[in-house]
Amino acid sequence: MAYGDIKYESSGHVRPDSQPISTVTHAVLIRNSGSSIDYRSDSLDLKKLVGTKAHNKAGVYVGVQGDLLVELSGSPMITSGTTTADTTNKLVSSGFTSTNHDILVGDRVLNTTDNTQAWVQAIDSDTTLALVTAPGGSSAADIFDGSSTAEKYEIYRPVLFQQIAAGSFLPIKVDRIYSSNTTADDIIALY
Repeated sequence: MAYGDIKYESSGHVRPDSQPISTVTHAVLIRNSGSSIDYRSDSLDLKKLVGTKAHNKAGVYVGVQGDLLVELSGSPMITSGTTTADTTNKLVSSGFTSTNHDILVGDRVLNTTDNTQAWVQAIDSDTTLALVTAPGGSSAADIFDGSSTAEKYEIYRPVLFQQIAAGSFLPIKVDRIYSSNTTADDIIALY
């Protein structure tokens, strides 16, 4: 049994817990500063990375101090819908309002019609979001390019962990370790 798998009953008996804590059995090197290994990705989940045996819901070890931008496993979708207009470098939809769905600058926008993504740079109005190619970036992104005025979208929120100390293990479950805004190095995904 792993640590935390024991449950104490009021009668004094000890039995295994019904939801044990798992121990680590696999590790996949995601980024190594001393080589060309770099499996961070702004567009692919860990389980879809070519060349790795990575899986979603990974814990993360950081060997070199820095920031880590991740998408947590099971992060809820903030909102989804269909575009109502085609405006260059914008998401326009009457299906959401920024106040109703708590959309924030830095949220990830996925165009599920053509599988492209961008990031919210600014909230222009309750129906219009300005988009860029990378979180915190300044290069405009035109992922709703007019191929259809009714393209489907989903919006998610990544999490930025700042100045993680070298040698830290983050006991979180992540599906994606972004290349944008991740300055930490020697990153290992643990399962």
